[in-house]
Amino acid sequence: MAKYRRETTPQGVAYYPWLSKPDVKFGSDKGGNYKCDVFIDNKDAKPLMKIIDDTLSEYHLYMEKTEGKKFALNDVPYVIHGDKTRDPNNVIPQGSVMFKIKQYGMLGGKPFRPIVVDAKGKPMLDANGDNITVFGGSKVRVSCDLFTYAVGNNLGVTLKLVGVQVIELQDSAEPDLSKLGFKEEEGYSHSQEDLTFAAEDTSDKKEKESNDFL
Repeated sequence: MAKYRRETTPQGVAYYPWLSKPDVKFGSDKGGNYKCDVFIDNKDAKPLMKIIDDTLSEYHLYMEKTEGKKFALNDVPYVIHGDKTRDPNNVIPQGSVMFKIKQYGMLGGKPFRPIVVDAKGKPMLDANGDNITVFGGSKVRVSCDLFTYAVGNNLGVTLKLVGVQVIELQDSAEPDLSKLGFKEEEGYSHSQEDLTFAAEDTSDKKEKESNDFL
């Protein structure tokens, strides 16, 4: 039975991606983790969710038949909005599913780095030849391998990161207004003149203070 199959997610929104360098907080003995979790609308997410469920179900039946014993199932690599156990901080937007996708920074004793390309398929590299930094909020598609595994009496399936196609790039850590949930409102409108006026006031005050000592 095949241990993995390659899939590509529908377009979604990247959540705290690590693509230019691995996150070494966990798995440092394996080079840390590259990752690109992604929020996808429920409707668009359903086909991939079904593939994951079917893959795990088939693997479960296969392993119990060939090993002649019962296996428990680990969590699937997606989380649906409203799952208070797996999303206690409610970070998944309403109407969305988060797919958890990662890969070790070392594979078979050799460094691994995911492929990152733009909407046209061109590699997104900086002057040093490294992947550019892609921030959360970028619209992406993610290539990943569904990898089945057995640990003791538990079975599961993970999504192993292969590459990312950036459809819309968020190139700074500061999100736009829509991503913060803000919209234009009636009220204070800032102007650079406010700062200029304050600076002029300060300058005048200092001049008056200095004149007191002439």
